Amino acid sequence: MKKFISLVILGLPFCLFAGDFTFTGKGAAGSITLNDEIYNKVALAPEFSVWKFALGLNIELLFDKDGNIYKDDWDEAEDYADKVLYLRFAQKGDPFYFLFGNINSYTLGNGLIMKNYTNTLLYPDNRKLGAMVGFNVKNWSVELFSSDVMENDIMATRVGYSPWSRLQIGLSAAADLDQYNGIVDQDGDGYPDIYDDYPSDKDYYDTYQKSKSKLKEVWTGTDEAFEEYFKKLVASNNHKTVSQLKSKAGSDKAIYEIGADYTVDIYRGRTLFVQHYGEVAQIVDHGYGFVFPGFIAKFFIFDLNVGFRHYADEFTAPYFGTLYDQNRIKLYESGDSVLVKTKEDELKDAKAANGWQGTLTSDIYGIAELVVSYSSMYYDDDAMKDKNYQGFESVFKLHSGVVPFISTAYVKYSQENEPNLFSDWQTENTYIEGKIGVEVSSSTAISWTYTERYKDLDGNGKINGSQETISNVSFGVEMTF
Repeated sequence: MKKFISLVILGLPFCLFAGDFTFTGKGAAGSITLNDEIYNKVALAPEFSVWKFALGLNIELLFDKDGNIYKDDWDEAEDYADKVLYLRFAQKGDPFYFLFGNINSYTLGNGLIMKNYTNTLLYPDNRKLGAMVGFNVKNWSVELFSSDVMENDIMATRVGYSPWSRLQIGLSAAADLDQYNGIVDQDGDGYPDIYDDYPSDKDYYDTYQKSKSKLKEVWTGTDEAFEEYFKKLVASNNHKTVSQLKSKAGSDKAIYEIGADYTVDIYRGRTLFVQHYGEVAQIVDHGYGFVFPGFIAKFFIFDLNVGFRHYADEFTAPYFGTLYDQNRIKLYESGDSVLVKTKEDELKDAKAANGWQGTLTSDIYGIAELVVSYSSMYYDDDAMKDKNYQGFESVFKLHSGVVPFISTAYVKYSQENEPNLFSDWQTENTYIEGKIGVEVSSSTAISWTYTERYKDLDGNGKINGSQETISNVSFGVEMTF
């Protein structure tokens, strides 16, 4: 209880500004299975705001069948940092701003290097405490980004300058300083999740290991003979450590990308706004790419972004996209062996291509928000024509109050860099997300959230049913207070 109170105290300083202080919150209740045991879950998500500060917490209490709290969520300093969803000051574009914690979407420049990157893709299994800090002083702007301040592996920065009000230019850089951190080991026991029978329990990684005492109870031989037998028993499950997987990798740990961009306001009107932009990027020791010409237009109820793209050999964009945390490193199992392959390793197969990309966004008369994005790239090499690749993303979000008793409703589907778009709805470059909330009262709703992505574990180029489908379903009661 003392630890719980300490989290509440974090929000007390906001109360000093009573005139500007606001507080909202949500709660949920349900059950989860953790390490083969069922726990009742009570979740609280209070949000505090005062002046330009905002703090969001995510406090989950797990109770076993005897009513005891799951203590592993409260026994280390990192556990308390994990309870902070975000801490924000001001907004991007203000003289000074920062955001710490969950960063749902981050784009660098015009998005050729990094676009819609999220450090919450693997959440809650793998929590990252991201940071975004920015300055805007006179004609200059600076922004710094880290996907996880505990690791500081995926980082980005941009310096911008406006020589006059209609022109903005910028220099950008992004890096993954340790691609092997993509090997997920959520409990930090040295065994990656794919080789860990208990991925969220740092004390165990093998089923035999956890039942060692029970096995010994029925053992009739000597202690020395049992230990020898037990070692072979655990080894038969072929568990591999993170360090063993890293030793199999053949590429450098870090990858860097640099770029430059500009944006020019062509026309500023009450009903029409038009911009022209361009951007170029180079993946260090690999290829380059550019967007030119690019146009942004805002008219009626639509926002349109369209641009021509050229990619040289060994280049893809955005390199740091929405699914980067999943695809930065891939592990393929084949019998007792494993292949470790980074996203950088795949660049050698990327060939020169040209094409267009466009995004249309619309708020349909306050009823719903619709986003449709499409890209189509064509290889320069005639021998590669049958491998031309495309991308598609669509988001439909119904505004609250439009349909009686529906508090929330949205669905998202996206595919990136696919040679045969829609011919296969399940690929490693596919992401599906949806949520619906049904109001029970003015302050209570029953919600259902679903996400789905895919991992080609055997490397055969196909997704084999549920074994290679990573889905996350949450169902509970949300209370607004």
